[in-house]
Amino acid sequence: MSGPAAKAGAPPPNRVSVKALAEFVHRRGHIHYRYQSATLAREGIRRQRAWQAGRGDAYQRERPVRATFGALEVRGRIDGWDADARLVEEVKTTRADAKALHAQMGDVHCAQVRLYGAMLALQMDAIATLRLRVIYLHPDDPSETAYDEQWRREDLVAYFEATCAAYAAHTAGIQARLAARAAALRVLRFPYPAFRAEQRRLAGHVYRGFRDGVDWLLEAPTGSGKTMTSIFPALKAMGEGALDRLVYVTSR
Repeated sequence: MSGPAAKAGAPPPNRVSVKALAEFVHRRGHIHYRYQSATLAREGIRRQRAWQAGRGDAYQRERPVRATFGALEVRGRIDGWDADARLVEEVKTTRADAKALHAQMGDVHCAQVRLYGAMLALQMDAIATLRLRVIYLHPDDPSETAYDEQWRREDLVAYFEATCAAYAAHTAGIQARLAARAAALRVLRFPYPAFRAEQRRLAGHVYRGFRDGVDWLLEAPTGSGKTMTSIFPALKAMGEGALDRLVYVTSR
């Protein structure tokens, strides 16, 4: 099962792409990624389309898939789906050495095609097994390197659920931390016994600026309390959900 469906009137689910989900949960390898290439998007599209040409009527390019796990919604597009062969393909176009790239990023690329396979299996009850393939294409020559796997439906669904559970646990932790932060900021008191002259009025303008998305340029002499006049209302606005983050920049 992919998790309970969202109820009518419930808030929209958290959304994540298959690529982002695979990278977050399954990325492994050295901290320094040395296999980036200068392949342009249009080169990848052109090479992929040429490679997929003539695949037959049962072959679908860019097939959209969607699945849910609790409140998490996962979306993506399968590069290639051959219904007759029960084959799911994930295509990567690169000028890097394919074997070296797969050694570094294969965990993520394989995770992508596995998630696609799982989501397809969730959409199509008749699927019992699937072939999964990651293909590396060079944009300038006909060389290709492929890595194949075969998975059972139940194993793919379990893989999808475990991946989503890991991601959901992380996001739940973030949401809990943000809720605790907001609760603390809502009861935060001004750190001094009283505002200085004009400080309260300026702080009110700054707060409303953050709340309403208005830009302010505040200029005041040294010692007038402009730093606290800015930071305190910003923190209060953050506690009310008007701000996600605060950046304080100083020349010293």
